[in-house]
Amino acid sequence: MKATRRMLIVSIGAVAALSQIAALAQKVNASQGDDEDVDFKKGEINFSPFGTYVDKAGGKWGAGAALTYFVTDKIGLGGATYWTDTGGTFFDNFEAEGYFRLPLFKRIAPYAVGTIGYQFDRDYWFETVGAGVDFRAFKHIQAFGDLQYRIANTSNSGNGAFLRIGARFDF
Repeated sequence: MKATRRMLIVSIGAVAALSQIAALAQKVNASQGDDEDVDFKKGEINFSPFGTYVDKAGGKWGAGAALTYFVTDKIGLGGATYWTDTGGTFFDNFEAEGYFRLPLFKRIAPYAVGTIGYQFDRDYWFETVGAGVDFRAFKHIQAFGDLQYRIANTSNSGNGAFLRIGARFDF
């Protein structure tokens, strides 16, 4: 119960922070004038290898990959998987992801992320909610990190936080 309350407070704080960032981004974009100068563009396809720390798995480190398509400069859809255990199924899980990012200052884009997925090796569905930030170091290469909270649809408690840190390569 405490974890759920804590996650609710963190989520409300993240939404409040993102709304303030959105207001700032609108002011910055209005002052920049030309949309051609914005580095985060509509139609991007990102391949994202990442390292992850999964709290719900007993504090395990793992690796994963994601593929995302940005329908607009702010809204992206994609899929991801990660592995924390090399024994068992080839894919531990698969998740469909939705992103809402707010490009700032041509190089930084905080984002909210939500997923729905299936855990193959433990046979249950799950959802996640979280927030992160992209930093575009070069025209087609970004560094990213996000923190998500996973809600498992199982009687066994599979709820917990997980962290992803990686790179995004744009096509």
